[in-house]
Amino acid sequence: MTAQEILYHLKQIFLQTTENGEYHINHPETALYQLFRVFAPFRVNELTINQLAEKANFIPLAVRQQLTERLAQFLPDFIASSFYHESDLYPQLSPAEITSNTFVGYWAALSALNLGNNVLPTDLDLVDKFVALVKKSQPYRLNLRHQNLQNANLSYLKLSQADFSFANLQNALIMNAQLPQANFYNTDMDKAKLMNTDLQGAFFSFANLTSANLSESNLAEATLHGANLTQADLSQVNLNKANLDYAQFDSADLTLANLAYCEGVQTDFSQANLSKANFQNTKLRQVSFKKTNLYATDFRQSDTDDCDWEISNAQKADFRGARLNQQGQNLVKRLGAIVE
Repeated sequence: MTAQEILYHLKQIFLQTTENGEYHINHPETALYQLFRVFAPFRVNELTINQLAEKANFIPLAVRQQLTERLAQFLPDFIASSFYHESDLYPQLSPAEITSNTFVGYWAALSALNLGNNVLPTDLDLVDKFVALVKKSQPYRLNLRHQNLQNANLSYLKLSQADFSFANLQNALIMNAQLPQANFYNTDMDKAKLMNTDLQGAFFSFANLTSANLSESNLAEATLHGANLTQADLSQVNLNKANLDYAQFDSADLTLANLAYCEGVQTDFSQANLSKANFQNTKLRQVSFKKTNLYATDFRQSDTDDCDWEISNAQKADFRGARLNQQGQNLVKRLGAIVE
């Protein structure tokens, strides 16, 4: 079934009214049965997911909003039933396939239609059940834009190119997850716990990661343009080849972090702990290291010519082969760094 056919069927099912102006479908079980008929026989693929977003833009705004509201209206009941409808209509399918196909298709359509509203229920038990459905079905490019997942447990989640932009992930627990190339643009992740998680190539531009814990996570090649990581725990994190332009690491802990080959413009490491971190071959411009702890930090072969080196500690820091202005070179040498 094509994306256009899916949206056509959904409009026919959920927007049809009686002569009295009442919707034909008002009961969650009936609504789920109709979704089951549309989505259970197949798994929506990458092409269909992309086309749903494109086709949704051609639906008149009022109709699009109406359909979104109608689909979202039944979501708490759908979650409570695990998107499963018992029927003999597709005997070749297992209950797990029925649940997965129906959930993935429904959410792909709803998230494509949704124009920036949270549609997830406020009941944390239902949110947990929603997350369980995500973990079992592992949808491709799951769209969670603008969704409220505050305090949610997303640990061990395995998703490729998931979209969390503008979502609320405050205090969320995301341990041991695999989320490569995820989109966290403008996401609120205040005090989120993302320890030992694969976030390689993820997009964190303008994300709020204040006091977040990303220790031992993989953020290699990630983009943190304008991200706020004030007081974040990034100890032993891998930021190899990451983009740090305009990011804020004020008072953050980057002990033993790997920042080799990073690039950053006006990045702020003020009062951060960079002890034993690896900054080899980094390219940094107008970066602030004001009152920063650089104990045994490795800056070999780095390009840091116009940075602010008003640091607090440089004992055993290694600047051999680094490009450093004369004032900075004199200062770090005086504070115990190895310069030549």
